[in-house]
Amino acid sequence: MLNGKNIKILELLFQEKYSIDDFAKLLNLNPRTIRYNIEDINKTLVKHNLSEIQKDKDLFYLKRTDIFKIKQLISSNSTLTSIDRRDYLLTKLLLKHEIILTHESDVLDVTRRTLNYDLLEVKKFLKEYQLEVEAIPGKGVKIYGEPQIINRLLIAFFTKFLSAGINLKTIFKNIIFSLVDEKKLEEILLKTNILLAKIKKEPQIYSFYAIISIIILSFTPKENKSFSYKLKSRDFKNYQEIKTFFKDELQLDLSEDYICIIIEILKSKYMSDFELILEENISSFFDELQKNIFKDIVIKRRLKNKILNLIRISDFKSRFNISEKNIDVSDFPEYNLNLFFYLESLLKKYFRSFENEDIILLTRFIQSEINKERKNSRKKVIIVDNTLNHFAGKKVGSFLEKIYNIEIIQYIPVYKLRYFLSQGIKIDLIVTLINLEFEITDIPVYEIELKQFWRNFKLLEDE
Repeated sequence: MLNGKNIKILELLFQEKYSIDDFAKLLNLNPRTIRYNIEDINKTLVKHNLSEIQKDKDLFYLKRTDIFKIKQLISSNSTLTSIDRRDYLLTKLLLKHEIILTHESDVLDVTRRTLNYDLLEVKKFLKEYQLEVEAIPGKGVKIYGEPQIINRLLIAFFTKFLSAGINLKTIFKNIIFSLVDEKKLEEILLKTNILLAKIKKEPQIYSFYAIISIIILSFTPKENKSFSYKLKSRDFKNYQEIKTFFKDELQLDLSEDYICIIIEILKSKYMSDFELILEENISSFFDELQKNIFKDIVIKRRLKNKILNLIRISDFKSRFNISEKNIDVSDFPEYNLNLFFYLESLLKKYFRSFENEDIILLTRFIQSEINKERKNSRKKVIIVDNTLNHFAGKKVGSFLEKIYNIEIIQYIPVYKLRYFLSQGIKIDLIVTLINLEFEITDIPVYEIELKQFWRNFKLLEDE
């Protein structure tokens, strides 16, 4: 496993050639330490069928053809975080029902003392699910609790690992490939996509990987597969279709429990903590959302289900420490900040603290749905602008129409404003890019300072 010093040396070698003395100065290490680290790196590279660090006189370098593969290797073999170690121990316990800490300390390359601290985090995590861990001297660590809960958590952890893609670290790959080899996994991914196309389903990415996780876990011993699901009559057609498909395409006889869970996932009902928290709090959550955000718009069943699915996925990511970091509040349009902060407090009140990126996605979704529902009651707006062919006004108008529930009915220069208003045309708002020459009392006026607006002009140009 590559440690932090190993990775720093490799990152330097991605750029150019360096001598031992160069490394020592740049990394503030003594030459002997550098030599030991280069030896460690070479052992790891050879183990993964890559060329060792090359040497030209006193200078070390990497083969250019290997650099991309080494970067992938760093991603999957870099030093483990405490969360990584916790997830590894949790998954091994859930899968095997017992672990030997001496063996796992060798696998993780940490001391037994470190693992003892990690085990406290494991116990803390499992306590929330009414699962207990007991360390028995000379016999290792064992897990006790409901088999259904153990299996659901296994699905959740495998979903987390699979969704990491090429960034998945080797220790987690090893767990997955202990059940199915890489070739079989590729076949499962392909066939599952074929099945979804056949039954015309396109689940969210985490729901898709939850289905793949169920299929992988079907390769575990039968005694580990307890779920006690009851098939509903309305799901019988889907049940038969899924069962037949996997039997024909993968020679895999999925149990009734596993197929029922796949059906639940396809109905977007399986990404939170077994629906219990949702059942307890969802009515109050939607009551507040209706009263304070949607107001005159009824939250219909279709919309409610979509919001619930976003909450389920957010809850799953929060529980299992998944952060995509694709978007941040700093990227968020200012006009939606109030809705964002309201949802942040409301979600925390009824569920838990979610990642900002998930609250942003929920905010954007809710705002877009509100805009759709109110499209027939758009505010009528005119823009007062003196630029040639209303170039600036049209840029501003295009931007505003995408954000707010408005319709720009006219772009006019300031000298036509009095005449336009005298025609008796219904106007809800006047947006002006210049100081008006006279006061308008019966129609709200919003003045945009063009200099400030141009600072964000790149956002408009990226359309």
